[in-house]
Amino acid sequence: MATTPQPTAALKALAKTVFLENKLSNGHKSVHDQTRKQLFTQMVGLALDRFTFETKDQDNKKLVLEVELGTPQVPGIDTAKLRTLVTDEVFMAIITATKKAVEDLAGKETAVLCEITKPGTTNVTVKPAK
Repeated sequence: MATTPQPTAALKALAKTVFLENKLSNGHKSVHDQTRKQLFTQMVGLALDRFTFETKDQDNKKLVLEVELGTPQVPGIDTAKLRTLVTDEVFMAIITATKKAVEDLAGKETAVLCEITKPGTTNVTVKPAK
């Protein structure tokens, strides 16, 4: 009868660490998301687009933060233009595809010709000031 390989103590320790760190990370992500939503809502309510302020980090070192409310521009594909540049078969294959799939199926040059920039989701960013 063949024996089934058994996990080592080190392997069990790694698995435990992955589980516990993931649980901790999920908790931090939840707090981050809720806090960011509150920051966004309050900035919109105050009609405040940006501000910079000085604070301290967790090591009590000076930290200057820049907070900005904005809508990023995200790339997309102009499907009307794409329609005129590729065959029916290629167009149907990529009409719901990602930009990478458009490049793969119609060629990078065609994807570049059809690339557009459109507004993404408005949100707030907080980063170290320059």
